[in-house]
Amino acid sequence: MPRRHLKKRITTSGIRWGQWFIKKSGRTPLYVRSWKSGDRFEPAGMRGSKKLQDFFTDKKIPKSERLQIPLVVNSRDEILSVGNLRWSRKVKQKN
Repeated sequence: MPRRHLKKRITTSGIRWGQWFIKKSGRTPLYVRSWKSGDRFEPAGMRGSKKLQDFFTDKKIPKSERLQIPLVVNSRDEILSVGNLRWSRKVKQKN
């Protein structure tokens, strides 16, 4: 299980985060980390931002599992993805 506030750079060959395997494509540096108190993100399909704690509560994610869910962030520490549960509207997805 990842430790609280651990942050790792994601490589094109991928990294392991607990039970997750995360890879990136492209040149933009991306990182993975666990959530911390006060985190907010802008969920795709919604206006404004949402507290990550409220998102976890709405999704009924037990407190004991929240640290295990990887957050993909950019170099400004903006949350781009909450595991595979939700993307940020800051992400331009390819269709």
